[in-house]
Amino acid sequence: MELQGLGYRVIAFEESGAELENMILAAETAIKNECYKVAFTKGEITLETATGERKAAFIELEDSANAGDTYDYSPLAGDTTRNLQFTTAITEKSSKVERLILTGVNKLPFDLENRTTNEKQGELSVKMVLELKQGSELLACHLEVDNQIKSHRLRLKVNTGVSAASNIASLPFGYIERTPGVSANWQETYSEMPIDIEPLEQSVTLTTDTKSCTVFTCGIKEYQQQESQLALTLLATTGQLGKPDLAYRPGRASGDTTKKGHVLIATEGAQLIGQHTFSLAIYLGEQPFDEYKTALRSREFNRTTVSYQRQPFNHFLHRLDNKIQKTARNRGLKRALALNTISSNYLISACYPSYYESDKYIIRIENPTRTPLKLEPSQVTKGSLERINALEESVGMQDFTIPAYDAITLRVTF
Repeated sequence: MELQGLGYRVIAFEESGAELENMILAAETAIKNECYKVAFTKGEITLETATGERKAAFIELEDSANAGDTYDYSPLAGDTTRNLQFTTAITEKSSKVERLILTGVNKLPFDLENRTTNEKQGELSVKMVLELKQGSELLACHLEVDNQIKSHRLRLKVNTGVSAASNIASLPFGYIERTPGVSANWQETYSEMPIDIEPLEQSVTLTTDTKSCTVFTCGIKEYQQQESQLALTLLATTGQLGKPDLAYRPGRASGDTTKKGHVLIATEGAQLIGQHTFSLAIYLGEQPFDEYKTALRSREFNRTTVSYQRQPFNHFLHRLDNKIQKTARNRGLKRALALNTISSNYLISACYPSYYESDKYIIRIENPTRTPLKLEPSQVTKGSLERINALEESVGMQDFTIPAYDAITLRVTF
């Protein structure tokens, strides 16, 4: 069923004695759809594409010490990076979706002082749900982490199998290409080491002329490319606001506005003790990176589930024995209405009623590609269309072309 923009559709439901389909437990620890097969074998997650390409240890979790502060991560001398292990695997399947549920409890050093001695330990519990939907190009991944250790960094690593010299990360309304690595003579230009741990908006991609891998995130904002591997930061906990003389940042502590230094300020809440959730999705294809298609997949991943409200009939209103209230009037409303005919291929970044005029709506359309996009007003709405700025002021332009990596705001009158 299709529900068009700025409209409604009346749906009638009937009671049925048929039982709804349920998720059924499966014996094998593997899931698949038309695009991928994901399995948990001998303690590691493997992925096989539709073309038969197999990727061992496709997704991993690693934990390391964080000797940094709330501003910067800093490695600890003598620390060893540890890979987290999953100990149980459950598979659920239906005709539309399949899930692989992995859980594990890992014993790790409790804090920085115990990273090298390993005398006191704490627990880091992880639950990972990998999901494949029929007809979807995305492998969804949902993580639940119960963190009971301090001053550490937890990262999820995707072994893409794509050997690329650079990566492409999303920005608002566009993308940026970055080359990883640190210059050998960086001290000649910088006082702090320009490390290649970078921010992202919603996705990061490794690509060649023949294949690509994109990771879409929701709330995960930091990544690092390590050859063909993408490492995404889930947690980077610390107990200090600012520390001096970090591995990548010599000198005074961040946040210090004086030349003499200041007393270290404890930030116990930044240890992030407790439960946390993370969501991401992974796409692998036999085509190079495409800006528009990546934006569409990002929209698919971030699409919000439609909510509903169960509303019973008001049996008091318009009762047959009520002689006071007027009887019901047939208003002749249509069972379906659509005021907006905009194509689903357009990327809508905002849609809301006008703040100043009750009979108008504001629509903002973005173009995340390097090619200008020409809009046809007749394909956007049945009403009149006017180009405005963010303050809802007319810009006096009738050119409905969206520049590269930009957006336009439109006012619709019905």
